[in-house]
This record gives sequence, C-alpha cells and structure tokens, in this order.
Amino acid sequence: MNRSGYALLFIAGVVIFLAVFYLPSYQKYHELEREYEKINQAIEQLEANNIELREEARLLQTDLKYLEKVLREELGMVKPGEVVYKFVRPSPQNPGTGTKNPKPAPGREVRPQ
Repeated sequence: MNRSGYALLFIAGVVIFLAVFYLPSYQKYHELEREYEKINQAIEQLEANNIELREEARLLQTDLKYLEKVLREELGMVKPGEVVYKFVRPSPQNPGTGTKNPKPAPGREVRPQ
C-alpha cells in the first residue's frame, strides 16, 4: 500500500470515529438545547401569570368595586333583594336547551364588608 492509500485509510478512520463518537453527542446537545428553550418559555409564561395573579390579589384586597364584580360574575352572588334571571342559549349540540326551566337562577347574597 502506498502513501496515498494510508492517507485515505486514516481519513476514513477519522470520519468513522467522528460519526460514532461525535454525532450522538451533537444530537443530544441540540435535543437538550430545545428542551432548555421550552423550559425558559414555560418560566416566562409562569412569571407573567404570577404577575397577573399578584395584581388580581391586590385588587381583591383594595378595590371594593372589583371585589363586587368578581363575586357577582364568578361566584354568582347577589345583594339582598336582587333577583337574577339566567338566560340559556341553545347549543348546536343540544338544540333543546334554552326552552326548558325558565325559572330564575337562585342567587347567593353579597355581603359588603
């Protein structure tokens, strides 16, 4: 075998060595990099959500109008003497809804602090 044959054999050996040992590490690196980006996006989302929740908690503790709005809309509470009528629209999956039970929805009283 001449000198160029040994050089080609050496280059082929180096290529095989890199393919066997370097390529899996390179793929794992990129996989971990993508996972790192997903985790950072989740952290940013949670931090933004945390800021919103802190603001809502502050409003619930300090703003009586906001507190009343939340009590009425999310908890269905009413002031003494108020009557709440709930209108139900028919849904495409169940067209019979909306025609049954036209009675007003029972409400709970809102007690101001």
